[in-house]
Amino acid sequence: MSDPATSSADDTGKAPAPLWLLQPVVAIPIVIVVLIATAPIVYRSTQFYGIPPIDQIVDPEIDGRVVLSDDENAFTFYRRASSLLPTVTTSIDDGIGVTVIDRGEDWSSVPSEVRDHLRKCEPALTEWKHGAELDDGHYLDVADIDYSTLLPVVQDLRRFSWLAALQMLRCQEEGKSNEAWAWLRASLRSSRHAGKHGVSIERFVGISIHHRTAKAIVYWATQDETSTEQLEAALKDVREIYRLTTTTSTTMKAQAILASRTLVDSYSGTLMLPEFRKIPKELMSAYVFVKGDPELGRELINHVFANYLSQCDLRPSDRTLAIARLGLYRPTGKEVPPLMDPTLLSDAVMRSRIVGHLVAGDSQAIMACDLERSRQAALELCILVELYRRRYGDYPESLNALVPEFVPEVPRDWLGTSPSEKMLLAFGTKEIVPVDPDDPVVYRPCLTIYSRGKVAGDGGGDFKYSNDVGLRILLPQRTNDLN
Repeated sequence: MSDPATSSADDTGKAPAPLWLLQPVVAIPIVIVVLIATAPIVYRSTQFYGIPPIDQIVDPEIDGRVVLSDDENAFTFYRRASSLLPTVTTSIDDGIGVTVIDRGEDWSSVPSEVRDHLRKCEPALTEWKHGAELDDGHYLDVADIDYSTLLPVVQDLRRFSWLAALQMLRCQEEGKSNEAWAWLRASLRSSRHAGKHGVSIERFVGISIHHRTAKAIVYWATQDETSTEQLEAALKDVREIYRLTTTTSTTMKAQAILASRTLVDSYSGTLMLPEFRKIPKELMSAYVFVKGDPELGRELINHVFANYLSQCDLRPSDRTLAIARLGLYRPTGKEVPPLMDPTLLSDAVMRSRIVGHLVAGDSQAIMACDLERSRQAALELCILVELYRRRYGDYPESLNALVPEFVPEVPRDWLGTSPSEKMLLAFGTKEIVPVDPDDPVVYRPCLTIYSRGKVAGDGGGDFKYSNDVGLRILLPQRTNDLN
């Protein structure tokens, strides 16, 4: 048996087992290892500081899917039409019709090779025209796409609008004003299908088609062969077609779904940034995780789009812009859910390379929708001004001359800062740049119907420097005198 006294003496000579961990030689390395291991987690948690929790504001299964039968879907026909389009060689510019219209020229300015190409496009155009007659169109479910998804059929709608402009010029040359209008009408209707249920890039295509088609309609309306009855019918069509336009908030909801889907994991969102693609996936995933993504990114996206959706359907003058950098609005305090402070939100978004990239252009989509509304008002007024000219032999000196015979009142400027600001009319000149650089620049007198642009105040219809928005009617007299 061991001696109890001896055992007791031996035990007092060494520290109890748990206490030896506190000895500096052991504790310091353990603390260092623990700090290194937990530092990324602690740092990640700090990224969420000041970001209030928010529920998902858009349901991908409700807002990101559309049920539309094939025979009611314009894109059923657009897909077939796109497959029928002949390949364009580098020597053929099927957008030449847009240039001819902008210059105030006619079918005689269209090269023979383009005319031959237009004839080859007739089967595709016939199919496209069938689709344009439908009231609805849906390309891809937003719930199934991400930023890498290509949209070739939507992009081809631009080409069809260019070809429709050429067909209008041809029909006008042949004295077939009704057929000319049918092509423009189809182009205008197809512009409402692009982005009707889609993301902002699709909506941008539709807005671009609307802009080019509006110019072509103004050209057609100014031709003496176009009758008063045709103008009145066209005005009715123009108004009815624009009622097919989707709301700005619908596009913003689609963008919210698209942005969230791009952040399905801690790596996929980095693929949009070229400088991140060269970094190994494992290292990049670790970095993104430490920065709080994808959870933080989705939270920020929900906050950003909750802010946009709170006011994007209002008139610009009724919105309260807080942060110009992202186009965020100042909360009213009545929003549900409550909006995050826009300054804090903007700072948080700017700290996230991925989210900053995802939402950088969304306020521009809202602005593009606003500009389209102003051009639509200008288009309707251009047709009314042409009706005035046919009745009285000349253009009015101001839009007030249209009241009350043609309109109850001059339409309010959608981009104006107050209800008292109306759409405007001004006489001026348009620079016609020659095709041959050796030829002199020609200045055509024109009548401009416009809305105030991004620069405050009335810019006199200056689309270039004052950013006014509208349409021009070229007048027949020519002059080389800028003044």
